[in-house]
Amino acid sequence: MSELVNPVSPFIVNGVELVLGAGLTFLASAYWRWRRKSDAVAAKNAATIKALQEQLTVQQGQLQMLGVAVQPLTAAMASMLVKSLTHYHTPDTDVLLAKVGPPNTLTQEEEEDLRGLMNERSNDRAARISPLERNAAQLLLLIVERNRLEAGNTDELFPVLVGVPKPHELRE
Repeated sequence: MSELVNPVSPFIVNGVELVLGAGLTFLASAYWRWRRKSDAVAAKNAATIKALQEQLTVQQGQLQMLGVAVQPLTAAMASMLVKSLTHYHTPDTDVLLAKVGPPNTLTQEEEEDLRGLMNERSNDRAARISPLERNAAQLLLLIVERNRLEAGNTDELFPVLVGVPKPHELRE
């Protein structure tokens, strides 16, 4: 009878099993450590995103409140400018100025006509037009532009955070 001889020593087999077991244990623990870290980072990112969204919601509300507070001031300013720019000798301009509002009922074409007339008035250097009236014409154009943006196309309006430098930072 012939005996089967195992050419590999049991010590070697046990050693290989030990190394394989340790290697697999190391890989499994490394995977779970990585998984815990990535879950922690994901949770931290989610919390940051949620906080930023809450801040954005608050700032949007503040921006809307600011818009509500500024609209009456803009309307009052526009009416003062219209009053200072209205003259009996310019009936075509007066018709357009009456539509400035609030509410602003100028069509796109009328707004272009008003822009041309106000540019003409602000660039006219004749003695009959005072510097105050020139400035009023330029301001009215800005107010009409602002009213147009507020009224319809809010895609062009977006909040922007602006950093204002401190006086000592300007000197450097």
